[in-house]
Amino acid sequence: MSDECFLGSIRGLNIQHKDLFQKVSTAIENDLHGQERPLLLFITGGAGSAPTMLTSLELNIASSLLNILRPLESATKEISGDKYCTGSKVIPIVRCMLCKLKTFITNEPLVMEVQKLVLKEINKRMVAIEQVSSLAIATILDPRFKKLHFEAPLACSNAVQTIKEMMKNNLFEEKNNMESDSDSSDKVLEDFSPWSDHHKLIHRNWKSNKSEESVSDELSGYLRTRVSRLRENLLEV
Repeated sequence: MSDECFLGSIRGLNIQHKDLFQKVSTAIENDLHGQERPLLLFITGGAGSAPTMLTSLELNIASSLLNILRPLESATKEISGDKYCTGSKVIPIVRCMLCKLKTFITNEPLVMEVQKLVLKEINKRMVAIEQVSSLAIATILDPRFKKLHFEAPLACSNAVQTIKEMMKNNLFEEKNNMESDSDSSDKVLEDFSPWSDHHKLIHRNWKSNKSEESVSDELSGYLRTRVSRLRENLLEV
């Protein structure tokens, strides 16, 4: 039965509680969330030509199933809502979704079975998500997440070590470029130039700031700072 027919059927009834009728009518016409309809049918069901009302057990089961499906819906909307979904969101979204599903408690056997199957399918696909190096690195380098959502210490440690190696390789290339620039500059500057010593001090300062120890300190300092808010602009952090 369509919403229009349903509304027509209950409008013809002699309902004493007009406030309840208004709330039900408004909720159906707005249809903000289709999952709330079982409750509306329970309130108005069994009267006139309205559908048969749900039993209390069926309502409890439907409500519990919704609580299992809503984390999946929220994760889908979060990923689909972005024009470009960054890889750094994958591990946090999966972990938050699993946390919601695991902490949900129910006594209904049917709902428990659905919950078990959902967790099984998610784990089958996402159990090794932290082992994916590109996703782990992207998550750590995202100031909104860093190491918050890692459950496997070894995977997190490997990702941090990979980042250090990448920074060291980049440092080695910068050193080679600086040395070549320094050699060419030394040829231009004459020994009696008043800026020759200043030029050497600059390159000595660059080299000291670009040591392997400074790389570790820089990364450690980044990981120790507070995590940014979820809605902050990453380009402004």
